[in-house]
Amino acid sequence: MKKLVAVLVAFAIASGAAWAVPSTTRPSFSDMLAAFGCAATNLIIGGTSQPACGPAFGSANTANAIVQRDGSGNFSAGTITAALNGNAATVTTVSTTAWSSYTPTMSCSASGGPPTTTSSGRFKTIGKTIFLELDINITALNSCTGNLLVAGPAGVTFQANSAGAAVNNNTGALVPVIVGAGGTTVLFSFASAPAANRYFAGGVFETQ
Repeated sequence: MKKLVAVLVAFAIASGAAWAVPSTTRPSFSDMLAAFGCAATNLIIGGTSQPACGPAFGSANTANAIVQRDGSGNFSAGTITAALNGNAATVTTVSTTAWSSYTPTMSCSASGGPPTTTSSGRFKTIGKTIFLELDINITALNSCTGNLLVAGPAGVTFQANSAGAAVNNNTGALVPVIVGAGGTTVLFSFASAPAANRYFAGGVFETQ
């Protein structure tokens, strides 16, 4: 502190600064700081309050001011420009995309059919990812053999070979559900032929 006072006094003498104090009164440290537009105890350096000179500063969002964190370590700002590491420019909030409904059509991979069904489907597409859910209620096979092919939503072409699953609502048995690269149908993989039961299926797939 004594060194800082000495520097300020020497600078005042060299620059011809005028002191508004009587010659018989020793100027206080605050007087000398004020003569140079400095605040006595504002800037926190290394956890210690230090004299500060120059532009105003604080934690508020004030134009042309130096930023100082508040007691909680925070500060307010408008736009902060910086180099980004990654693709933060396209980050968005959690998707609120609604589900869309459709009525799937069916065919059989070997022969016969199509089976008589009461079916429904719904899907949600986020980017190239599609969430697909199917409710397939087979009431009559109509001589359908092989695997059951269920049409996907209109305009959807699957990007890669992938799999989901279906459950037989009557027996609890699982049935693999497969999509092929470049395909537009969902294949219910049965050992020989589908049974006249209700199936709930779902999967997350990539689209083209």
